[in-house]
Amino acid sequence: MKKDVSIHFRLSSDLKEKIKRESEKSNMTMSQYINSCLNNKSIVIIENGKEIYFELNKIGNNINQIARKLNSNIATNSDIENLDNIGKELRKIWQLLNSLKSKKEI
Repeated sequence: MKKDVSIHFRLSSDLKEKIKRESEKSNMTMSQYINSCLNNKSIVIIENGKEIYFELNKIGNNINQIARKLNSNIATNSDIENLDNIGKELRKIWQLLNSLKSKKEI
């Protein structure tokens, strides 16, 4: 949906702070947060999200290193086993994140 209109309104400083806190916890701008609320979209807050992102990024780096070896035909059986293990762990992570999503909906 095209956002072509700006709206300005008054609210209490307490309510503004609440919106600001909730939007920051949701990793959204205040505008995104309010739009999501008004459109009845689920807002998911994941505690320690930055740490989770960091760990997933490290896993991605490992996958890239193994992919380079596979593409260069220098991968070992150990690399292929590591890739399989990484895939299993990623499936577990996705299941956990999906279960958090269903529990944390606002």
